[in-house]
Formats: sequence, C-alpha cells, structure tokens
Amino acid sequence: MISFPFGRRRLAAVLLASLAAGFPAASALASGRLPPLPLPAQHFASFETCLEHLEAVQRADMAGVAEGAVADGENRTRQKLVDSEGIVRVGAQTARYRARVGNQFRVTDRQKGMIETTFSYEETALECQGGELTGNATSGYMLPGIEQLPAAAEHP
Repeated sequence: MISFPFGRRRLAAVLLASLAAGFPAASALASGRLPPLPLPAQHFASFETCLEHLEAVQRADMAGVAEGAVADGENRTRQKLVDSEGIVRVGAQTARYRARVGNQFRVTDRQKGMIETTFSYEETALECQGGELTGNATSGYMLPGIEQLPAAAEHP
C-alpha cells in the first residue's frame, strides 16, 4: 500500500480545505477536483521490488470491486468502482500505475419515486523508475444525480 506520512484522512482534509479556500471548484459544474499533491518518494532495493509494490497497490485497489453494489443501510447501496489501465511497463526499468478508486452511493426514496446517486473518488498516479517510486494523489466528487424509479419499483 501507499504510505501517507500524514494519513489519508489528513490528505482528504487538506484537499477539502484547499477547495473551500477558493481553488477553482465546480459550484456551477457537476463535479469538483482538487489539484494533485505529490506523494513522498519511496526507495526500493530494485525495480522488481518497486514493481511488486505497484502490484500490491493494484490488488488493494481492486479488492471489493467484484462484490458489486452492496447494501449500506436502509434503501442505500455502495459500490466500489475502479478506473485503471493497470500497470503499464515503459521500458526495462520504468512502470506506471494510475487509478481512480471511488465509491458510488445510491439512495432510493420510494415516496418521491427517485434514486439519488453520489460519487467521490481518489486518484493516484505512481511511477517506478528503477527502485525509486514517485507519484501524486488527488480527490474529487460528482454532484448528486437524480433518476426516477422505474414504475414497477415505486409501488412494491
């Protein structure tokens, strides 16, 4: 896993505070995204060891994706989504891994006959050059989307 010296929650808090401080967010758009922050470099004994680390990060990112949407409270589901091309080898001693890992929440309101969907994510870009790992991370969100319940689901 990627180790954040200040923790993921601290990273999210810093990113959200930056957004509130006036970075161009999307109050008028359908999403928001914060500028990438560099991650501390990590040193591995070899390129192969660094590559193994990327593979472990990829496995952790993919954990839970196959479950699909799972109940997360009454009338609510959560689904982990990952958008990535996987680990890409660029030459003999360079490999890159980029992934957007997010959670989609869907809340069903039968009285109003609608489903509200929200999505927030963390995006990470990592690169091994020899035994040196560098990268950056950012986070973002999509404003809620609303859709009507299919007529058959409105009145069970």
